[in-house]
Amino acid sequence: MFCGNWAESAAAKEPISMTEWGLPEFLLALAHLYTGWVPTVMEPPVEIAGIFTKFGTDIEELKHFDVLTKCLNLAQMLECADLMKALRPCIVRALDERIDSAIRSFEAQTLESEAEPEPPIASVEEA
Repeated sequence: MFCGNWAESAAAKEPISMTEWGLPEFLLALAHLYTGWVPTVMEPPVEIAGIFTKFGTDIEELKHFDVLTKCLNLAQMLECADLMKALRPCIVRALDERIDSAIRSFEAQTLESEAEPEPPIASVEEA
């Protein structure tokens, strides 16, 4: 299927490498192709949840930015316009969560450093 006379494989004699994507990305792409389901939009149908469980993939893992971007790359390679369109808002949401987490972490570190007492400065007379 991935070795023929079309755009992705026309320049190479070798089949397209599928090692860039892992099981979560393939399962997500297949789930979307068959049911239209995308993580973070709605709960998965029972059948889909069962397939993810069978292959040892956590549904929450699919909401991570890295998995979503890899799945977007897979969707682009497979030319699945509907999946690409559905993944983009999920990626933005995941990126927002990552940024918010980084901001909270930075603020917590700032508060901790402000809470530490300053060492007393020795006066000139004491020295």
